[in-house]
Amino acid sequence: MKYSQLALAIALIPASINALADSNTTSITQTGDNLQATIDIIPGSSGNNATIYQQASNTYAFIKQNGSGNNADISQTATVLEATADIKQGDELTTVDWNNASINQSDSGSYAGITQINGTNGSNAMVSQSGVGYGAVFVTQDNSAGANATVTQTNAGYEVGLTQINSLNSMADITQTGPSGYAEITQDQTDSVYASINQNGDWLFARITQNLGSASSALVNQEGLNNTLTITQGGNNNNAYFNQYNSDNSGDILQSGSYNDGTIDQFGDMNYANITQNGTAISFDQGNVALVSQTGSFDVALITQNGSNNYTQITQ
Repeated sequence: MKYSQLALAIALIPASINALADSNTTSITQTGDNLQATIDIIPGSSGNNATIYQQASNTYAFIKQNGSGNNADISQTATVLEATADIKQGDELTTVDWNNASINQSDSGSYAGITQINGTNGSNAMVSQSGVGYGAVFVTQDNSAGANATVTQTNAGYEVGLTQINSLNSMADITQTGPSGYAEITQDQTDSVYASINQNGDWLFARITQNLGSASSALVNQEGLNNTLTITQGGNNNNAYFNQYNSDNSGDILQSGSYNDGTIDQFGDMNYANITQNGTAISFDQGNVALVSQTGSFDVALITQNGSNNYTQITQ
């Protein structure tokens, strides 16, 4: 059974679609101001596609999908006011073969949320935000092996939180360009994951936490003004690296377990770096490695290693 709907709205006219059967294709298109759109594909539906397109000011879009092989896409463009987009795929009781969700927003102020649960063959979440106002993105992927989350923001102000739980072989990537910013990635109870944050401008702040996992990698590149950064990794055979350019800078890589690598590069101004590694190696080639390089300004470097067969180097 197939359902499709085209809605053209001028002022606060909600559009809603409920799909109950298999192989549904649903679509909502809205133009105007003060718009609302909802697509709800309930349990028992599989192989679904859902699309919402809104070209307006002050918009809200929501897509909910349960079942297998779902795809969801929300696109919002506007010149003033704000846009809100929310996608939920799967739940604690439903196994989903493939979750794919994308949100594209070009507005003065935007919020995007994606939640994906129980994607057995992997889940993909992609968010792109651009505009002159504040942008916020929150993505959660739970029990989704091979999950991928990608966020790109070019806003005047931005905030991103990506969380992956019990999701083996997963990747999280955040790119932010513009003044001010905050980015955080949490990967919990999972092995062989990759986290990357690339920030361009002004206040900046980044945090990566990888708990109870091994063979994980964390990479952060920061440029411009206040900076601050913390990477925390638990488990063995993890890698952490970040660099910071000019201004107040900061640091901190915290690793527990053995056979971990931590590297910090700082260029200009006030600087501070700290690497703490805890763990005992059973052989020489399984020790921890800590490297700090600082070029210019006030500089401070602290490295603490507990255990044996470790290597450390500070260059100033």
